[in-house]
Amino acid sequence: MVWAMVVERSKWWVILGLLVPLGLAPPARATRQVSAVVPLDPAADGQAQNLWALVEAWAKRSGLVEPVDADELVRAEQIADWKAKTEEAQKAYREGLKQYDMLNFDDALFRLARAAELLEQTPMTRNLEPLLEVYAALGMASYYAGRVSDARNRFTDLFTLDPTFQPDPKRLTPEIETLMEEIRGKVEATPPATLEVQAQPAAAAVYVDGRYAGVTPIEVRKLAPGNHFVYVERPGYLAIQERHLAAPGRIARFELEPAPRGRELLTRLAALRSGFQSGALSKSAAALAKWAKADEALVLGLRLRDTGEFEVEAARVATDGHLLAVGHQALPPEGPTLRNELAAFLTDLSAKDLPRGPNGEPITSLSTGFSLNLGPKTWGLAAGGLGVAALAGGVVVGLGAQQRALEARQIPQVDEEAYRRARAEAMGQAVTADILYLVGAAGVGAGVWLFLQGDAPPAGGGAGPAASVLPLPLDGGGALMVEGRF
Repeated sequence: MVWAMVVERSKWWVILGLLVPLGLAPPARATRQVSAVVPLDPAADGQAQNLWALVEAWAKRSGLVEPVDADELVRAEQIADWKAKTEEAQKAYREGLKQYDMLNFDDALFRLARAAELLEQTPMTRNLEPLLEVYAALGMASYYAGRVSDARNRFTDLFTLDPTFQPDPKRLTPEIETLMEEIRGKVEATPPATLEVQAQPAAAAVYVDGRYAGVTPIEVRKLAPGNHFVYVERPGYLAIQERHLAAPGRIARFELEPAPRGRELLTRLAALRSGFQSGALSKSAAALAKWAKADEALVLGLRLRDTGEFEVEAARVATDGHLLAVGHQALPPEGPTLRNELAAFLTDLSAKDLPRGPNGEPITSLSTGFSLNLGPKTWGLAAGGLGVAALAGGVVVGLGAQQRALEARQIPQVDEEAYRRARAEAMGQAVTADILYLVGAAGVGAGVWLFLQGDAPPAGGGAGPAASVLPLPLDGGGALMVEGRF
């Protein structure tokens, strides 16, 4: 608090203010962002679910935004139940460790078993590490309670979920360490198993032991033989987690049920899909951001290409409908390349901040549609058309030059000034015709090359020529932004 007195002749004032030292001001709040991915044709539904999971993972890792999970908003009761069970499990785990340290192994087993039971009813996407710690403590308590067989089973469960797990060295004894390393070695030496996962509705995101595996129907490979936690979710539906045995011929089937507020989210996703298709995206995206109590919405529309790649149209939209950023990208169907290219695309999109109108009003439409996306064939036709027009112009101008030269020769020699002027005009038109011929030939050649490229991916992978043409309103005029690859 700062007190200051200012005196001027017979007048004085007392000024009361707050002092905020440099460096101690509260940090700026991260932008709250809700994301959504919608398929723009039915064939892209599975890839849309896959891409949504990758977008949410990117948002959590990047640190550029504070992600708001739209799907969790419709499952508030389920989330609250998980949170309550997690808190109860943590309490039972602490009490179990206390009894273990006091050498009351039977009491420790009772409390630790309760902690494991509760954690197994929560998603491993949230609680894998706590469950591993509980399994390790249960194995140790079982061993010292004289239940060596139970200890072996617990350690087997532990290393089946994560063969790399390292227990707390403060509680390790030589006997326990030897037993654990023996079981870890057996688990690692066993040939890996597979588990097929199916769901209804068909396309649902799958997490095995807390790690993202893909979208149903899927065969998850390279799993340690034994029981694994399979977690399945789809926007608008309640999530399900069950334990399933990874072994040849085993299939884990899930029937997803609508969440209490699932219809709200599904309705908003349908509005986004219509917005992409009609060019009126900003309104539906802004409504999604408001519904999720976020500052902005990141929305992606997905189309399947004939080459197997996917075209993504994306936008960041503020709650008032202003288009903060737009982009277009072709993505490979799967693998590390998909993750890397998607991360680069989203990072670039986050760095953009397109201008508002002259008076700060939101810009809700950048083109007659959402964006004008030109593929290589379209660019080829455009370039070829311009080339043909240039050639035609060259012919017309060339004929004009010939006519002007003929007229120059018909001017009497006594009128030397008129002759020189006509001759200069004829030469200028001839030069212009030559330039148009060159431009036309180049345009036709480039157009033929681009057209023949078609939609084929380049030899080095990635996407071929593509661009977005977007008009931007500016104070006193406007600009045309073209971005893409050539």
